[in-house]
Amino acid sequence: MRIASLALLVSLGAAACGDDGDTSTIASTGAIATTLATTTLAPSTTVAPTTTVAPTTTVASTAGTSKFAAGSPEAAVADAYTKVFDSSLGYDAKAAHLQDAAALKETVEKYTAGGKSFGGFKLLPTAVTITGTNAAVVYDVYFGTAVQYRDLKGTATSVGGTWTVSRAEFCGFMASARTPCPA
Repeated sequence: MRIASLALLVSLGAAACGDDGDTSTIASTGAIATTLATTTLAPSTTVAPTTTVAPTTTVASTAGTSKFAAGSPEAAVADAYTKVFDSSLGYDAKAAHLQDAAALKETVEKYTAGGKSFGGFKLLPTAVTITGTNAAVVYDVYFGTAVQYRDLKGTATSVGGTWTVSRAEFCGFMASARTPCPA
């Protein structure tokens, strides 16, 4: 089948090289050859079925914007994660979603000030997987409006019904942002 297709392409190519003065014939012959090459020679793709095990749920967003269903647990995780790591938000906006927030107030304030010199820092979740009171978060890091890092992984935990980021996770990120937490 491929040899016959290649022979047809060669003959069409040879016909396209002839000069009969009709450029529409040459253009359409080239288009036919391109279509045949793409159709005949492209490998086939197989998609395997996926399996999800309850009680885990995964919801993804696209293109760095939150596409989580409003009011869903995944949206609540994404919102908490975004707030904690958004340098444009102050301490009061983060405190409810940050473990040991009172001890980290100075770090939050330094992070907010430091973010201004880069046009702001944001972590936008692209996928959230919830298992019980724990959530795995996949996120992208933005400096201003430009994505700097993609598909990084983090976690959040539901404490009393509020999704929170642990002190260890927050301080790990702050250390990479050169805004270390107090001991």
